[in-house]
Amino acid sequence: MLWSCWFMVTFIADGMLGRIAKFLRLAGYDTLFAGENLKDKEVIKVAFKDERILLTKDKKLYLEAIKNGVDAFLVSEKGFFSSIAEIAVNYGLNLNFKPDTSRCPKCNHPVRKTEPWEVKGRVPEKTFLKQKVYWVCDNCGQIYWLGSHWINIKKEEKEIQKRIERLKSQRRINH
Repeated sequence: MLWSCWFMVTFIADGMLGRIAKFLRLAGYDTLFAGENLKDKEVIKVAFKDERILLTKDKKLYLEAIKNGVDAFLVSEKGFFSSIAEIAVNYGLNLNFKPDTSRCPKCNHPVRKTEPWEVKGRVPEKTFLKQKVYWVCDNCGQIYWLGSHWINIKKEEKEIQKRIERLKSQRRINH
């Protein structure tokens, strides 16, 4: 099986970037979330050991990571859409969301497409009767389908794509 190179990029997001971590997971990127309880030294240690790119808004953490040989990115843009667009442009990420390549936004494990009978009794009856396609996380058991939340994700994806194009054109002008 041939994999696109974007599957090889792995991240660890610091405690300030939880929403970004979830979005990167939905886009198929292996992204750990350090959480707010993990100390900076531990985050750097995990990033180094697992060869992950550290995403942070914390300049002190960024400088310490670089000093310790960790590939790190200091997110400088304000707001969620601009921040994730900045990361996508910097690393050439494809943020076209496809459920078949997504990772669980809760635990980062790949999700797999499943048959409706496998989720019967585990989703609301109304949903079960309406939806025909499901994805399940074998790690945490979370079940996903293309409901109203997916429509919102696709709207957010469009906004992010606009920001990506804006950043790319700004960079072309500045170079």
